Amino acid sequence: MPESEDKAIKTVRWVKERIDDKNREIILKIKYEMRKKLKHGTKISGIDVYRAVFNEGVKNLDEFKDYLRRFKPNFV
Repeated sequence: MPESEDKAIKTVRWVKERIDDKNREIILKIKYEMRKKLKHGTKISGIDVYRAVFNEGVKNLDEFKDYLRRFKPNFV
């Protein structure tokens, strides 16, 4: 199995182990609000949303923006 496939499978497993109805709703809401409110062309990986919610307890778009400022300084 190619390394990139192995990494993708590990990422999917990581998400599946952590996802529940509550954080699924938070993730979807953040992604939806990002599309509406962030500048067009802003490049943010979906995995960043998952990491923010799972690892940092982010609950909304404002907290996600704070997360990006801390962990992705080039975002600002």
